[in-house]
Amino acid sequence: MTCSIPLSVVTASPYNLLWGTDVWATVQARNVIGSSATSNEGNGSIILVVPDPPINLINVPRWTNAY
Repeated sequence: MTCSIPLSVVTASPYNLLWGTDVWATVQARNVIGSSATSNEGNGSIILVVPDPPINLINVPRWTNAY
C-alpha cells in the first residue's frame, strides 16, 4: 500500500516546506469500522524540485587568443 501527496500540497500553506526539507510523517487508516493505530513516524522523502530545462539559449563561442 502507498500514499502519495502532491508536492504542491506540502509546499503550500499551512505546511510551507522548502526545497531540501526532510518530510517526516505518520499515517492512520480510517474506514467504516473505525481508525487504525497511528504508524511510527517515518522519513520517506526529501523535497527535491528538478528545474525546467533552459530554453532560447544562444551559442556564444569562447574567444581564444592563439599565438
